[in-house]
Formats: sequence, structure tokens, C-alpha cells
Amino acid sequence: MDLRKLNKEVEEFTYKVRYEGVPVARALVRANEAVEASYENEDLNDLDVATSLMNLALIYLIQDRDAAAEPLFRRALMIYEEALGPNHILVAKSLNNLARSHIGQNEFAEAEMLCQRALAIYDSAGSTDQPDVSEVILHLGMNLHGKNELTKALEGDDPDLGIILNHLGALCYAQERYQSAELYFKRMVSIWEQSFGPDHYCVSVGLSCQAELYRTMSREEEAVVLEERAENIRSNHLVSP
Repeated sequence: MDLRKLNKEVEEFTYKVRYEGVPVARALVRANEAVEASYENEDLNDLDVATSLMNLALIYLIQDRDAAAEPLFRRALMIYEEALGPNHILVAKSLNNLARSHIGQNEFAEAEMLCQRALAIYDSAGSTDQPDVSEVILHLGMNLHGKNELTKALEGDDPDLGIILNHLGALCYAQERYQSAELYFKRMVSIWEQSFGPDHYCVSVGLSCQAELYRTMSREEEAVVLEERAENIRSNHLVSP
């Protein structure tokens, strides 16, 4: 089996799940096939095996199965460290993903430690290599220390940054730091509007997150406006060819 080709297929399915509202089942099936293939064939490239593990773990995160994702992220991290060294960018990305699985389990101290290590790797690689991710990790560290103000604005418009902002907003929401959560959710919606257009499925997801936050903050009128817009987008999405 061509594991690299299968990994690419999983990534394409996962993209559609995250950005186009495609059901997650098919991506999950193919991701499991890739991981099973990596166990059965000892001749496979270790980095391809790590990619398979990461892909399956990321799908688990989409399903809010953070505890199931954690050991897969850990194994992928170990492979990257052994194959590439402890200071490679892929190691930093693995640390960041592992931190996300801890955040989903409310294990904030562990997440902070991982994010700080990832930040150190990004910084040593140079600020131009991964500026968006470096900024996100920096602000996650600030939030975990209880700081309520952003000291610098997040830059960049990569749609993947919107996903990370979603996680940061959810983290702040869970910690009842609603002003910080609002900043992250607003930036998330803005990025997806710029990347996909104002009527994309992803935008409806972001609007729903922001609306839920506003209800918690007793900003009912603003929540209703956002919910109505999100529902209109989802309705149009369902009837689209």
C-alpha cells in the first residue's frame, strides 16, 4: 500500500471536513486504514508513519475525542524527534497539536509546557518561517498565565490560523475570560470570510461560536443576529449543488 498517497487522501478528506462541512466518517475510515498499514509494514518511511498518526489524531480532535488523540500525537512526536532532531519545525507542530489535545482535556499546565517548547523552536528557526503559528503559541502562553490583554495583533490570513484561533477562543471561554475569547472568535470569522467568502460553511461555524459567547455575556440581541446569519449560511449550504 502506498502510505504516502493514502495520507494525502486523508488530508484532502480532512480539509473538506474542516472547511466544507463534509461528514467526518469517510476521513476517519481512511485515516484508520493508514495507521493500520503503518503498523503492518516495517519498510515504510518513519515520517510517513508519523503523518498517518497525526492525521488520525487530528480527526479525533474534530470529533472532540481529545483523550484518544493524545497518544497518537505523542507517538508521532517521538518519531519526528528521532528522525529530525528535537528542534525541527515538524516537532514544533507536533508539540502544538499535542497541546491542543491537553487543552481539550482541561490539562492547561501540560498544554502550557508544550506550547512554550514549541515557541522556542519556532523562534530559533527565525520569525519569518512560521510567524502565524509562533504568534498563536505566544498568546496561548499569555492566556494560560491569566493575562487578559493581547500585547500584539495576530497577523496573517491562512485559514488554518482560524482553526487555531477557534481553539484559543474556546480555551478563554472555558476560563471565563470572555473579552479575550471575543477577540479570538472575531479574528477567526474575519480570516474565514477573507479566505472563503462571507457565505462559506466555516463562517457559519465561527458565527455560532461567537453567538454562544455573546449569550453567556448576556448580549442577547447580538447573539440573535449572528445565529440568524449562521443559520442562513447553513441552509444555503444544504441546498447547494
